[in-house]
Amino acid sequence: MKDASAEHRKEFSASELTIGIKCGASDTTSGIVSNPATGVAADRIIGCGGRVIFGETTEIIGAEHILGKRAANKKVSDSLYEIVSRMEKEGNRMRVNIRGSQPRLKTSEEDFRASRRNRLVHYIRQAVRHWST
Repeated sequence: MKDASAEHRKEFSASELTIGIKCGASDTTSGIVSNPATGVAADRIIGCGGRVIFGETTEIIGAEHILGKRAANKKVSDSLYEIVSRMEKEGNRMRVNIRGSQPRLKTSEEDFRASRRNRLVHYIRQAVRHWST
């Protein structure tokens, strides 16, 4: 393998970019900062014609209805639902409730996090707009 320091930077179109995203580990900041920031970045890359790939199917369980609506076409949407269904069936076969495996917050905690997340997403979007102009 070539030494990475011997490589030179080359410009390319964002439409040539494909990235994979994966949950690094859920912690108190995931839903407030890292997940929304990753979503904004993914939307921008896709908006430029690039591709974003989820590295973990379980990360989309519970959000498949949102992603299904945003899919490129019905075939992609149907495929997404089929993948989630297969994952859930496999979990059920092993007696694991994948959909219920993530701990839930109490309503007041959810409201607080949603409020904080919305403010942070606003600031992240402002920063992205600032740096992309």
